[in-house]
Amino acid sequence: MSDVDPNLYRDDFLAWAIQQAALIRTLDVPSLDAERVAEELEAAGEREIQQCKVQLRQVMMTLIKLSLEPDLAVEDRGAMAEVIVVSVNDVSDTVQPSHLNRLDVDIIWRQALREISVARSVNLPDQCPLHLDWLLSDDFEVEPAIESVRTVVADGGTAE
Repeated sequence: MSDVDPNLYRDDFLAWAIQQAALIRTLDVPSLDAERVAEELEAAGEREIQQCKVQLRQVMMTLIKLSLEPDLAVEDRGAMAEVIVVSVNDVSDTVQPSHLNRLDVDIIWRQALREISVARSVNLPDQCPLHLDWLLSDDFEVEPAIESVRTVVADGGTAE
């Protein structure tokens, strides 16, 4: 057990959960339901990823709405922008290194489009015009993100 990183639990819960699940599966304890315990550990790590996906989808839906409704009242735009910033900050605080390869912005974007298209006729690309590293960076700003989405709307749904 000396090769277990004592900081991994704190620094990357998902990686820790996967590592611990693998270790549990190697145990030979008759009264231990090792497979189910391992699955529960992995599921706990996956819940963090799911939470990030939900928040990112909400961010993308709000950005799409703001790009489609440029004449929205200033107070409404401000409130929506504030929700975006809070959500992005929450995801930034939650995301860990092992999450990054499991957060596919194109899939999250398509889910957001599917939810938006229920109420609107939207013709946007399947490829997200926003990059995850920028969304989660300290450099992220709402207005440039809205403009990126608005650009693909104006181009008839073709991402560059």
